Amino acid sequence: MRSQFGHKYRSDQGGTPLPSRPRSAGRRLSLMANWTVLVGEIMPERAALSDRISRRIRPEPGSSYGGSLCQVWIGPLSRKGYGVTNSDDHATTVQVHRVAYEAAKGPIPRGLVIDHLCKVPACVNPGHLEAVTNAENVRRGSNTKLTMADAVAIRDEFSLPNPRTKQAIADAYGVSRTAIRLLLAGETWVAE
Repeated sequence: MRSQFGHKYRSDQGGTPLPSRPRSAGRRLSLMANWTVLVGEIMPERAALSDRISRRIRPEPGSSYGGSLCQVWIGPLSRKGYGVTNSDDHATTVQVHRVAYEAAKGPIPRGLVIDHLCKVPACVNPGHLEAVTNAENVRRGSNTKLTMADAVAIRDEFSLPNPRTKQAIADAYGVSRTAIRLLLAGETWVAE
C-alpha cells in the first residue's frame, strides 16, 4: 500500500511506514562521505575574521576625526548602525569596531565600552575608538544636554546660601528636575 506521496505502508500494522532498506542508507552515507571530500577540495576554508573585516572597509571622505578619515564598515549593520559580522566559529555575532580596537590596542578592559570619537557608528578606524566607562560614553553621546562643566556649576550654585530652585535650574539647562536631583545626589555626573 502507498500513501499519496508514494511512501510504502504496511497494511497489517495500521499503516506504519516500512523501514528503509539498509542498502539505501549505505548509499547515502557514501554519498555524504564523497560530498565531504568534494567540499574539502572545491570550497576553500573560510577566511579568518580579520581578513573578512579588512575586505569590507572603505575610507569615508566626508567624515574624519583628528585629521584622519573614518574607515567605514560596508558590510551588515546593526539597528544602531554598528558593523556586525560572524565570529570565527560562526557561533556568535561580533561588533566589528570592537574587533578592530582589540586588533590594534589589545583587549578591551573589563567594565569599559568602546566610544566612537568621530560619532560614526560604522567607523572601525582604531584612532577614532577609545575604551571608556559606559557613563562617560553616555555623557559624550549626541543626546546629552549637560556637560561636566555644567554639573560642576550646578553643584556650586547649590552650595551657595540662597540657590535657585531645582525646577528653575532644570528649566535654565533644558533638563528635567529629576536630572538635577540625581546630579545633586551624586548619582549622575560623578567625576571619575
